[in-house]
Amino acid sequence: MTPHLKSSIRRTFPFAIIISAITIFYLCNRIRDHHSWKGGIIKSYGNYFVDNSDYVIAVSAEDGLLKYKVLGKDHKLLLEVKEHSSVYQTWVMYWDTATTRLWIQSSDIGMFLWERPKKGGDFEEQQITKNERDLIQSIPADLFKLFPSSDQRFCRENGYKEN
Repeated sequence: MTPHLKSSIRRTFPFAIIISAITIFYLCNRIRDHHSWKGGIIKSYGNYFVDNSDYVIAVSAEDGLLKYKVLGKDHKLLLEVKEHSSVYQTWVMYWDTATTRLWIQSSDIGMFLWERPKKGGDFEEQQITKNERDLIQSIPADLFKLFPSSDQRFCRENGYKEN
């Protein structure tokens, strides 16, 4: 290799690394559409079109905070939340199609549940505390498996029974 070629490589290598990092960051953080989605775990940003229903769950980041909303028929806004959950912490959601519940677990603010009453109307929020034994017992197993060990221990101590 000639000295001129080595010098040229040394100058362009950092630039190539920066461009590669930006490209990877963009591809990993873009919003994706998930059509005919059956419900269940949500661990990435995107628009989740729930199969055989009018619901769409949209998950994104805004100013470092987790933002999510639920849209209904004709994309009517049913729920919009900009939690105080940091996108830099671990988080997971679970949409239960049978009960119209949206479960949220975040390592910085804990566990929450949004539920739409069977008669319709607005979603209602409940923070999952030790006093909410019925809710703790109804946490979906697929979601429970993704909880940090401290939250799993909390749930077991407060009535959660693993299948």
